[in-house]
Amino acid sequence: MPDGRNHCCSPPRPHGLVLAISVLLLAVGLPAEALGAAQEGVSAEGPGKKPTTALVLSMLVPGGGQAYNGKWLKALIVAGGEVAFLERLAYEYRMVSRFRSKVECARLWGNTADANRYESKLRHHKSHRTDFIWWTSLYVVLSMVDAYVDAHLAGFNVSLQAPAESEGAVGISLQVAW
Repeated sequence: MPDGRNHCCSPPRPHGLVLAISVLLLAVGLPAEALGAAQEGVSAEGPGKKPTTALVLSMLVPGGGQAYNGKWLKALIVAGGEVAFLERLAYEYRMVSRFRSKVECARLWGNTADANRYESKLRHHKSHRTDFIWWTSLYVVLSMVDAYVDAHLAGFNVSLQAPAESEGAVGISLQVAW
């Protein structure tokens, strides 16, 4: 018979998803060929970067592909966005775990009002968790595509020049060399 104290409901342990991802990224590290290509700045195809290396780095390390391409500000923005999405995803996983245990405890104690309230919150956080899985995946894929395209365009030299001045003429020219 319950004595009024809730012994079955201990607080859930934190999942540590962000910690696990960080440890995985440190364990994987940067491939040796990526470090060599980043230092040389020249691929087998000619000047520029290897697009596949940029894509893989962007997939493994938040902002890694952008850093490989030398776009440091973009790398910081992408890394910050990915970390924010991953942290929010970890938060939703923790909330789902917390409310799942609260629903079980409320049912065990025969408190259907609390069980119904916790089930509503559980559904809410499950929905948010699913949303953040999709948003995080989309963000990572877009950062991978961005790194891949930047690596392809690394060898292009684009400059805007004002045309030679002539009376009454206004214009701009675009010069692309590769």
